[in-house]
Amino acid sequence: MADIKELFGGGSLSCEEFTEKLAAAGLVILEGSADDFVSASREAELQGELQSVRDELERKLDAHRVSYAVKLELAKRGAINPELAAGVIGCDGIGGSDEEIRLAAEDRVRLLMKSEPYMFKGAPEPSFSTGSTHTGAVLDTDSMSDSEYYSYRKML
Repeated sequence: MADIKELFGGGSLSCEEFTEKLAAAGLVILEGSADDFVSASREAELQGELQSVRDELERKLDAHRVSYAVKLELAKRGAINPELAAGVIGCDGIGGSDEEIRLAAEDRVRLLMKSEPYMFKGAPEPSFSTGSTHTGAVLDTDSMSDSEYYSYRKML
């Protein structure tokens, strides 16, 4: 901290000169009681903390906007479990204006519908083939024992 005589040059100053000298020395005069005074460096530190909190909240708000847009699009398209499907899609790399977020969400949901259609209502049921034929085979009932024959008849 500068000596007071060095700061003011040993002479008298106008109010404007006094304020300039204080600012150059990093000092601020605040109105209020002595308990209310905050140094200029502490004020700058608090401003920096405030800005970092604002940035963090802005980032969280953007993440919620994106997540909501993806889940809304999934629900519109008939996702069986939009929460689960949103986790599959992911929200990384989506951002910008509301319109840009909506378009990106639509694109990702469209891709998911193509690659994982079972996650959506009304998707065609997957069919599997065992390779065997499904003809109406006629069994030779004359060669069956009585218990085999009556078991066969019960199944019909």
